[in-house]
This record gives sequence, structure tokens and C-alpha cells, in this order.
Amino acid sequence: MRFQSEWMPATGSAGQLFAVLSHADNLKRLMPEQVLGWHGDADTCTFTIQGMTELSLEVADRVPNERIRLVPVGKQAFPFDLQIVIRETPRGGEACFEINAELNPFLEMMAKRPLQRLVDEMAAKVPLLKMDV
Repeated sequence: MRFQSEWMPATGSAGQLFAVLSHADNLKRLMPEQVLGWHGDADTCTFTIQGMTELSLEVADRVPNERIRLVPVGKQAFPFDLQIVIRETPRGGEACFEINAELNPFLEMMAKRPLQRLVDEMAAKVPLLKMDV
């Protein structure tokens, strides 16, 4: 199942947005308040979703100015990846967030709303990001 946000404009170019978001630790700036205990570096991040579970993600691949894909490290409840898709427009860079998850019907019923809300909340913070790279 795929959960996708709307495209959101950045305050800089696609290149600037890629430079900020391709460093995994910078994703903390996009996370909702339920994300606690953040630890990250250029390629990995680990955090706890309040009342749920700890997650560890690592950057699986980067396509400059186009896409960043993160995958879980270790055992997870279900297979998924998080993709940040970036594009240049006449007004500057834009980003869209996608979670691609393999969910059984029971997990789909429980996770559908929280996963969609996560990509939407992350995207909503893109226009507020400072391009300080």
C-alpha cells in the first residue's frame, strides 16, 4: 500500500532541498511531536514513536536533486520504505513524501490513518525548512 503526501514548496531550489534532506539527521525537523529520542547522522536515524515502537532507518539510495529512499534497519512489524521525491519547478524546489508498505488487512486497518498522517505532517513542514547547508 502506498501513502503519499501532496507536493509542498520549499524556500529554496531542488538542489538545496536535496542537500538538506539527504542528511538523515535533518529529517528530525520534519517529524511530528510524537517522535521522541531522536539520534541521527548522515546516513541513519533512530527514534521512538510515543506509545508505539522504536524505528531505525538508513538511507538506501540517493538520486541527486530527485529522490532519497530510506529503509528500516532491524526487525520491523512490516516491510516498508520512505521515499522523499524532489523536483524543481519555476518557483523553486518541491517535495513529496511516500511510504510504501506491505500490510496485511489487519495492519492496514490499524496503520492506514497514522501512516498517511505522517507523510502529510512531514510534507507540511517543508515550506518552513531553512536551507542552511
